[in-house]
Amino acid sequence: MAQATWVTETKTVFLGGVILYRADLVASEAGAASASLHMGTTETAPLLVQLQAPVASIGSAVFDPGVKITEGLFVKLGDNARGVLLIWEELPK
Repeated sequence: MAQATWVTETKTVFLGGVILYRADLVASEAGAASASLHMGTTETAPLLVQLQAPVASIGSAVFDPGVKITEGLFVKLGDNARGVLLIWEELPK
């Protein structure tokens, strides 16, 4: 069953064991926003996607059929980012 996680600060969100289906960046009224998602536990890990959102809007990335996250997922929020909503589920055991 899919789950949602709201990320409001730069950090490692998952250590692995999930399938990521979607990422939605929400920009504040102060200006356009950006965020990057990295396949690992640090900002230097390989880039999965760079998100952009116009002022007071949403920028999305949809992964179909989903991206397996096995080494962790690091989210770096840029200026004017309210947060990133991640839609995911646990990898089957």
